[in-house]
Amino acid sequence: ESKTPREGEAPEKREEYEPFRPVFEKKVPAVVYFPGLDGSPGLVRTLVGEFGMNVVVFGQGRIDRAAEDLRRLGVAAILTVPLVVPDGTARVNLPRQVAAAGLRFAFSSGAATGAGEIVPQVAFAAGEGWSGREALAALTIRAAEIFGIDDRVGSIEEGKDADLVFLS
Repeated sequence: ESKTPREGEAPEKREEYEPFRPVFEKKVPAVVYFPGLDGSPGLVRTLVGEFGMNVVVFGQGRIDRAAEDLRRLGVAAILTVPLVVPDGTARVNLPRQVAAAGLRFAFSSGAATGAGEIVPQVAFAAGEGWSGREALAALTIRAAEIFGIDDRVGSIEEGKDADLVFLS
């Protein structure tokens, strides 16, 4: 049976909640999945405003519709394929739109088998008018920055961990 702590008193330590401690201590971000990213700002506003969490949103959908709100909240995003989506008779380049809104983001293939799709999708988005330099950063260093491990990985520099593969 747990008791309510008095003001200024630390709550009782419960082992089942310990995995969440680094999130509340802002040592790691809370990665929150949304099946429709365009509807994400409401919950994110609560997590950031009420709980002070460092939040990374992840999921499907038209994140471009929520990108400015998410940027204002100080969160980052993980984008998945498809990166260029139809909108009536036009195509929307999600990375270009999200970058224009100033939202920090990186990519995820979604699964080991999806890794083969991510590079061609990013290349296609870059070919459709998005910056090649930004595309490379979103595939490499940006994810490391978002998760706070860019001092160890994400770019080829002396002293950093890396697995390099050279293909012809």
